[in-house]
Amino acid sequence: MRRRQLSTAICSLCVLLLSVAAQAQTVRGSIGLIGKLGHWIDAATGEGIDSSYIEVPDLPWQIVAKGIATQSDLHMKSTFDGTQMYQGVVGDVTVEPRIRTAITSSVGLWVGYRGWGIGYSASVAGDKGVDLDLESTSTRYYAKLRLHSFEGGDFETRLRGYLADPEDATAAPEPFDFVQPLYLSSPVKIKTQLLEGVYIFNSNRFSYTAAYDQSVIQRRSAGSLVAGLRYFHSDYDYAHDSNADLILNMNDIGRIDTRQVSIGAGYAYNWVPVKGLLISALAMPMVTAYNHIKTYSYDSNYRQMALDDVVHSDDELPRENYRITLMDTDSRNSRIMLNVNSRVSVSYNWSRWFVSANGNFYHSRYRYEHNSGRLNDWSATLRLGVRL
Repeated sequence: MRRRQLSTAICSLCVLLLSVAAQAQTVRGSIGLIGKLGHWIDAATGEGIDSSYIEVPDLPWQIVAKGIATQSDLHMKSTFDGTQMYQGVVGDVTVEPRIRTAITSSVGLWVGYRGWGIGYSASVAGDKGVDLDLESTSTRYYAKLRLHSFEGGDFETRLRGYLADPEDATAAPEPFDFVQPLYLSSPVKIKTQLLEGVYIFNSNRFSYTAAYDQSVIQRRSAGSLVAGLRYFHSDYDYAHDSNADLILNMNDIGRIDTRQVSIGAGYAYNWVPVKGLLISALAMPMVTAYNHIKTYSYDSNYRQMALDDVVHSDDELPRENYRITLMDTDSRNSRIMLNVNSRVSVSYNWSRWFVSANGNFYHSRYRYEHNSGRLNDWSATLRLGVRL
């Protein structure tokens, strides 16, 4: 029995020693891999740059606290024959719903090595949507993926058209134009996906990262031609039973899905008026070469009642009894359009500390027969960081 226990103990000890050795080898391998990755990042950061224009700090690590403010503004427009739906209306009516989210504020922390790292931010006020940003930069390129989704339930609607004079049929129609709040029982759901890349031609003297993540420092003023590629996907969905009246006013369309691919070229400039201070701006007109739109059309009991020849009271069909059904979907390519990508940044560097503020503005449009719209999206970021 004792011999069996002794042999068992020896075998267990051998297995333990082999496990420790294997684990140590794995740790050494991991450390080696991390070291090689660090050397590669160091080499990539300083590759081909003119040190009289761009400085690579000796301290590679960065810890950054940041605050972010964002807002989205969706403006839709629809034109239809108003005589079919409204008494006394002459000709077409134009309806323009507009949804603006509250300004959303969030705070976060980012940790990285020469601009490569990971961060987290949480919303503290405003829009309760979801906003995810992933970025990658080098001396020659900048790439970004942004996923954004939010809901809008209360917004304003502009209504324009002409009314006939009920007392004089020969009188010229009088124009009407008013804005009123519109409250939806079910919110409009908006999702956007943005993937963009920028290539910098004068990368040996102009640094994009100096303006937006401070992993390097711009010592002298310089500019560069830039080229860009952007993929943008948006989905506006308000197809809910309780929104049957809004759907009717939007030419029966309850959901709009767009996909756009844009290419462009522009110019970016880093201005260094005094040591440590950097003011950067980028402007890049972009041509939307691929512009695909898919629409979803809906019928409803509200639509059928509104378009018949009988005058109905508002109480005849309560909103809670609205019902919609999908009629049709339509996919087509829209015409080529022009968009603009613009960014500005102001930053200041001390020996270890740095602070920066930057803003982004994105603009996209769609058009489908008598419906059109545009989405403006802006963000502003304040960063305070230290190098270690």
